[in-house]
Amino acid sequence: MSPRVLLVDDEANIRRMVGALLQSDGFETVEAPDGNAALVRLADDAPDVVLLDLMMSPGPDGLATLEQIRKRAPHVPVVMMSGKANLADAVRATK
Repeated sequence: MSPRVLLVDDEANIRRMVGALLQSDGFETVEAPDGNAALVRLADDAPDVVLLDLMMSPGPDGLATLEQIRKRAPHVPVVMMSGKANLADAVRATK
């Protein structure tokens, strides 16, 4: 069975591009357009890892979603990604 990646980003083009790259390397991908949908997919699809956008709207941002993922599935690794992040956001995400 291929490793399953939950890809969470509010931009459909990013999800498509990153998803295609992951699939070409043999990963199975599931997608969520926001934090709320990500939490549903986390429960339904049991991903091996989550790729999570830091800056999402509407709904909870990446840090709020990360906090919920840590509560619900603390064993699942989360990789934060963003094209707009700053050092303060990076520090908050690692705490």
